[in-house]
Amino acid sequence: MDLSQNSLTGVADVLISPSINFVNFSYNELTSIGYMVKSRLAYKSIQTFDVGHNNIQHSASEFLNRLPPSLKGAMIHDNSFSGTLPDPLPSLSLMEVFDASQNDLIGTLPDFSRSMPRVAKIGLSYQKLRGTGGLVGPIPQEIASLLDLLELDLSGNYLTGSIPSSIGNIPRLKGTN
Repeated sequence: MDLSQNSLTGVADVLISPSINFVNFSYNELTSIGYMVKSRLAYKSIQTFDVGHNNIQHSASEFLNRLPPSLKGAMIHDNSFSGTLPDPLPSLSLMEVFDASQNDLIGTLPDFSRSMPRVAKIGLSYQKLRGTGGLVGPIPQEIASLLDLLELDLSGNYLTGSIPSSIGNIPRLKGTN
């Protein structure tokens, strides 16, 4: 279901129907995401959702801990998700695309390898745009064990330390920022 590029307001209910596995609410004026309750039938059927480019304000940790484990794609970029990423991340073993770029995230990068072993794209760029602290600290060495990783974008943060040399051993990696 694609309702992108409108002027929709209010709550984005990504679990709108058990027969829908893809929902695109991007480029609207939504301010919240409906509760992802395990008892709803769509909790097991949703595979990908895009709520990018809205005005959604949520705690990142609370939101990520409620994601369905069957999710393959979560595009929450260009919103106001705030706080730290949970560490450890919830088990999302089927996740292929995780894009939370341009939000208000702070803290260190968690180990994605244990919770999202199949991820192909990680987008966490520009967390400092809205005046928060942004992501800080080193890039975890474990990132090199993400063998399906194609794209890693951590640009525009306050990461420190050396770039793990093992990143060069990721066989499918096409680009980093």
